[in-house]
Amino acid sequence: MSKAKKFVILGFTLYPVGYIIYFMSFMFSMVARLDDPSSMGAVTMFQSIFVLHILAMLIMMVILAIYAIHLVKNKYLKDEMRIVWAILLFFGNMITMPVYWYMHIWKEPQSKILDSTI
Repeated sequence: MSKAKKFVILGFTLYPVGYIIYFMSFMFSMVARLDDPSSMGAVTMFQSIFVLHILAMLIMMVILAIYAIHLVKNKYLKDEMRIVWAILLFFGNMITMPVYWYMHIWKEPQSKILDSTI
C-alpha cells in the first residue's frame, strides 16, 4: 500500500477523534451562550454543527468497514489475533483504530508469519 493511501486512511481515522474534541468544546460554548440574548439561538447553533455530525458518523461507518476488510485480508495475523482485533475495533473503535493503523498498516511486516499448525 502506498504512503499516500496510508495517510488518507489515517486522516479518516483521526477525523472522528478531532470531531469529538470540537463537538465537546462547541457544546460547552453553546451552553455558556444560552444566557446571552444577543447570541445566536441554540437551534441555529446546533444546525451549524449538524452536517459535521452526520459526516463524522458516515466516516466512522466507512472506516470501520475498511479496517474490517483489511483485518480479514491481513495474512500476517493469526486467527486468534484476528478475533481479538475484530472485537477491539468494533467496541473501542476510536481508540483502537489508530493503534491498528500504526501496527498493521503503517508498519507492514516484511515477512509472512508461518502458521504453527502441523
